[in-house]
Amino acid sequence: MTANSLLRGCMRARASRGFTLVEMMVGITLGLLVLAVVTTVFVNVSSNRRDMERTGRQIENGRFAIQLLADDIVNAGYFGELDPNDIGPPPTSPDPCSTSVGDMRSMVLM
Repeated sequence: MTANSLLRGCMRARASRGFTLVEMMVGITLGLLVLAVVTTVFVNVSSNRRDMERTGRQIENGRFAIQLLADDIVNAGYFGELDPNDIGPPPTSPDPCSTSVGDMRSMVLM
């Protein structure tokens, strides 16, 4: 073995030992950039979901209000001719349990 071959073997062993400080810093920087992008996307998606839920609740409340109004409009005028003072006493039928002669006569003559 010559000195050249020993030097080459030593250089190869030294070159394959691991990452340099610059490579590690570049890798960490790229990882932080990816993490920042993912965090930003997550925050935007969460905000959009919250807005969509709020919009859905508003639409549902509006639909319910319109349905209530439609039901009231359908029944508008239903009691329009009703005068609560004009209602007389309810008609009563004779008592079927009474046994007096006068009551029996009135039930037969009905």
